[in-house]
Amino acid sequence: MAMHCMPSDIRAIEDFKWCIKSPALMQFEDDQCWPKDAWFKKWTLAPLTTPKLTEYKLGLRFEAIVAHWIDIEPSLNLLAKNLVVHDGKRTIGEFDLIVENDGTVEHWELAVKFYLGTGDVSNPDNWYGPDPSDTLALKINRMTSHQLRLSQHPAGRQLLEQKGWNVQRARSLVKGRLFHPYQTFCLQQFPIPLNVNPGHAKGWWLTDAQFALQPELKRGNFVILERSNWLAPLSSAENAPIMDHHQMVSFLSGIETKGTVPVAQLNGDGAELSRGFVAFPQWLHDIDAQKV
Repeated sequence: MAMHCMPSDIRAIEDFKWCIKSPALMQFEDDQCWPKDAWFKKWTLAPLTTPKLTEYKLGLRFEAIVAHWIDIEPSLNLLAKNLVVHDGKRTIGEFDLIVENDGTVEHWELAVKFYLGTGDVSNPDNWYGPDPSDTLALKINRMTSHQLRLSQHPAGRQLLEQKGWNVQRARSLVKGRLFHPYQTFCLQQFPIPLNVNPGHAKGWWLTDAQFALQPELKRGNFVILERSNWLAPLSSAENAPIMDHHQMVSFLSGIETKGTVPVAQLNGDGAELSRGFVAFPQWLHDIDAQKV
């Protein structure tokens, strides 16, 4: 069964809009957050040219989109990208972006993340990525204790001084989705950990056995999402090979992966209704093994 693939220009423009305009996944101190809508009123949020996106690794794709946005936005000026900080022979970290924003120099940290919640979802330790070693708790801790503080580290401060940049603010640009257990998603009940934006983009997840038995899903149409299509929602403008529930169950039973499979549920016009992950027992086993 062929997997869904968006035409590249449509994908690039939709991903551009999603990366800039979608809600932040995380929130920290007020001046460290991806700002509210009012911040963007004077800014160009539609690309004047189609972003040339050759990267399909999500983090690099996200970085390329933000760099393209900075390039076309008159009030922004990119001073440095992936600026490595050394302390003697030791590498301390890396400034993702140093940006001049209307005359103010800022440090921007970028990330795009996807986590599935298990058990007590108010605990950030219980949100796992498709790779179970990647957790929401680890990302929040690294962002708050290291990445957003890099300009305060003596070696980071020295490097910025050498460049002649006085960084006034650090901002976290963390986008992505949290995938809630299917039943709580249907009930629209979303308990979340501290440092998660209540308005974050949401999806659902369930096991392969639950997917096969869920009554309301049996009337649904689905596509499997390749990693390059994990950012923007699918639109009805795209032509995609679509599977009904029976075909989807059959497809899932025949694949080799025993981790997670990302899917989108579509309406009658082929536009995305919601998206989720189907998780196999091995993924849950790997999570349990991590806790021991």
